[in-house]
Amino acid sequence: MTVNQKLDAGNAQQLKFNDHLIAGLVDRARELRPLLQEKAAEHEKIGELTPEVVDALSDARMFWMALPERLGGLALSSHGQSQVVAEIAKGCPSTAWTLSIINSCVWLASAMSFEMQDFIFPDKQNPPRVCSPTAGAGTLVPDGDHWVLNGKWAYGSGSHHSKFALVPAESPDGSMNFVALPLDEAQMEYTWKVAGMKGTGSDTVVANNVKIAANQFTKISGVGETVSLHVSSNGLTPDARKAQLLEATDYWIGLTLLRSKTLAIIYGTALGLMDEVIKLRDKGIMFTTYEHRDESQAFQTSLGKCYAKIKVVETLLNRTCDMNDEAALEGRELTKDDRIASRAQTVQAAEILTDAVIELMKLYGTSAYAEKSPAQRYFRDYMVGSSHGVFTADAGYETVGKYILGIEPNITIPTFF
Repeated sequence: MTVNQKLDAGNAQQLKFNDHLIAGLVDRARELRPLLQEKAAEHEKIGELTPEVVDALSDARMFWMALPERLGGLALSSHGQSQVVAEIAKGCPSTAWTLSIINSCVWLASAMSFEMQDFIFPDKQNPPRVCSPTAGAGTLVPDGDHWVLNGKWAYGSGSHHSKFALVPAESPDGSMNFVALPLDEAQMEYTWKVAGMKGTGSDTVVANNVKIAANQFTKISGVGETVSLHVSSNGLTPDARKAQLLEATDYWIGLTLLRSKTLAIIYGTALGLMDEVIKLRDKGIMFTTYEHRDESQAFQTSLGKCYAKIKVVETLLNRTCDMNDEAALEGRELTKDDRIASRAQTVQAAEILTDAVIELMKLYGTSAYAEKSPAQRYFRDYMVGSSHGVFTADAGYETVGKYILGIEPNITIPTFF
């Protein structure tokens, strides 16, 4: 089986997502909002999520929404995950970011070789949390009956709450590998000193002569693809285990999944900020005769425009998620046209959302920037989150323009469209 082969009709009927769980998970995320808002400032101060929040998310199994059922996950659709993550972001964007990244990484771990899956997920009742800092370099060198890993990798979002880090490392033959690095055998460099998303623990993971067994790594082939990772990892495709590939989650493409869930975070952050603005409706407007700002037609109109922009983004978000899920349910990969559309929609959505967020801060007024104001935290988190590479406008639009004009080579390889 390869990523380009569709499932036969009998197998295709087996592909599903457990979207009957969505409503309950969204309700639980909504119930957690007061706790998240209460702990948000502490998350910023300590640079990670508080135990109360981690426990609440774990109890609801939200860290494993993207994980296949065979490994103990909920196997929720991209669309369902986006709804949950957006609701969490309304309370604390750092929590939503951590939640989304860990989901992406446990999904990535499910795409490793079968032996590596067995190593990471020995207990299907209690799957581990996984992060994957990939900005850096590492080496994997044989030493007797094991291997030795050295390296340093930045932007380890969720690393403070994970058991494993999936890190890239080069072996002596020049091939690149994904290595499951146990974080209790690694060191942390606390490099995530930024203006927003402070609670994500996106620090640098360091490995100094860590012993690695053969079942802890697999060759990277077709990163960003779906089933191709399974069948290319160490050549392990035993017939007895092929049935394990027949879950819809196995047919997602990593980058489009990441785009949609990251967009859900900043979308939810914008909604959280809008709620803070609405709370001020009964306050006056300085240097005017308005005793209540919701009596002002200018305030009403501007708020209406912000809402309209956020709803447009919601439509783009839903469409991007649906593209992921429709292809997965059919057991096929996204076409290049689909990937280009996903990138174009995501970049445009971020630009629309940024306009709305800036306008919302103006509507709030200068007190929005007071340290005690939740608005400034939403704003800082939004600006840092929306600066992620998946939202880079110039490179994104140039990639799209080159593609529709048929200009080769493009500045982005097709795998990362």
